[in-house]
Amino acid sequence: MKEELIGNKIDLLMSLLPEGKPIGITFATTNKKYYYDTTTGKILECGDIEYQIIGKILANDRKNLGNVIGNQEEYCVALDNVIAAIQKENVLRLSQFTRLDIQDDYKDMLNTRMNQLVIELTERCNLRCGYCIYSEDCSKSRNFGERDTTEDVAFRAIDYAYEHSTASDDLYITFYGGEPLIRYDIMKKCLKYATEKNKNKKLYFSFTTNAVLMTEEIAKELAQYDNFGVLVSIDGPREVHDLYRVDVSGKGTFDRALRGLRHLVEAFGERAEESIILSMVYGPPYSYEKLEKIQNFFEGLDWLPSGIRKQITYPTPESMPSIYRHLNSVGISAVSESDASLLTWTRNNYNKESRAGLFTSDLLEQKFLKINKRLVFDGIMDYICLNGCCMPGQRRLYVTVDGKFRACERVGNSPFIGDLENGLYMDTIEKEYLFGYAEKSYEKCSKCWLGRLCDVCYAHCFDDDGLNIEKKNKECYERLQSFKNALIMYFEFLEIDPHMFDFLTDYIMI
Repeated sequence: MKEELIGNKIDLLMSLLPEGKPIGITFATTNKKYYYDTTTGKILECGDIEYQIIGKILANDRKNLGNVIGNQEEYCVALDNVIAAIQKENVLRLSQFTRLDIQDDYKDMLNTRMNQLVIELTERCNLRCGYCIYSEDCSKSRNFGERDTTEDVAFRAIDYAYEHSTASDDLYITFYGGEPLIRYDIMKKCLKYATEKNKNKKLYFSFTTNAVLMTEEIAKELAQYDNFGVLVSIDGPREVHDLYRVDVSGKGTFDRALRGLRHLVEAFGERAEESIILSMVYGPPYSYEKLEKIQNFFEGLDWLPSGIRKQITYPTPESMPSIYRHLNSVGISAVSESDASLLTWTRNNYNKESRAGLFTSDLLEQKFLKINKRLVFDGIMDYICLNGCCMPGQRRLYVTVDGKFRACERVGNSPFIGDLENGLYMDTIEKEYLFGYAEKSYEKCSKCWLGRLCDVCYAHCFDDDGLNIEKKNKECYERLQSFKNALIMYFEFLEIDPHMFDFLTDYIMI
């Protein structure tokens, strides 16, 4: 009788399932098991047997659903629980999204809701960092050049931003390079021009710098502007920073960078915590000892406000040849690419008390934020957006030294999307970045459990010819692994403290 009952329940379960594998993933912490349903965004806690049943469903191993796990009575209860979850929560209902959605009003967004302008002041840089994406080893990115923008190009770019942000209350203007401070003279004029031209917008200014050229005078001038942000590149203590961040003559830059950072901290005063972000690159050779040194270094700077955000990233895969060449040049040949991961070290050191000062906290929190603010539906939402892709030319517009448009500063030698003379190339945007990207990505993205959480964007998978599927697939694999780990960590922390991530509620997703 039990066998017949189990068979009937399995038949009912099968009738509720879609053809093919539902879109979702199971994951387990040390103490509990969970199922994340991509279609609804819901995350359900599972018992051991329910977890195994769902695992068989996700593996499309339905023929083995009749193989009883545990005793028959427990198995019947577990089947009932899975059936009830499907009927009440609408999980396990969809095996493929119908489309990768493009916003219907994208043309209006591009014409009236531009958000951020990035002005490339110069192609020149005063440093030759060993992992730099612009090194001669990185063939898919431009190398360092000698060209600077002109006052005319920069001012016209600002005019363009104002003309195409009429429906936006805020406008962000960012200066980029090379090293932007090489052309601080143009930056200074742009700040004055944008401020004087502004009538009714809230302006935000920012730039990225290695801080080597930062003087006390420049820092004080920048601090006069409201809503000004500076991203300072500094990797940690002298031995860590100077391993890669060297000038054109090969000399370390630690002392000069630290001096520049201190000028900024002193100039911004009480606003330093909200105005300055530290950016570091965690390059090989990797070790937990190295991470401890970096953490202790920042904690030991008594003049550095503890609340200043600190961001850390790995070098890009494209820069690895440059890294190997650089390490060989300084007598370091053994490079481990997997030991002492940032995620593992962060998980072992992260808690409520340390998060503000832990220099890797942002690494986890950006993923935790995606999980925390994920979309959750009661019904079956059968489409997803373009993963982590923004609207090219709207969320951010990168203007090169000669007035050409790219989607952002991180996309490298991707197809241009416009120029100051002709405006946006709508055909290119539609063909390469919107509908073309959606069409080429659909087969894999439409069945992927990470579809609603994914942050892969154009920057990760484009080159001169447009979308490089092979490059995108490599990036996808990394994201799948890191987000599964993030899901596990997120719930491990919640099991210890259910209010651990209450602070994320006030965060704004960009």
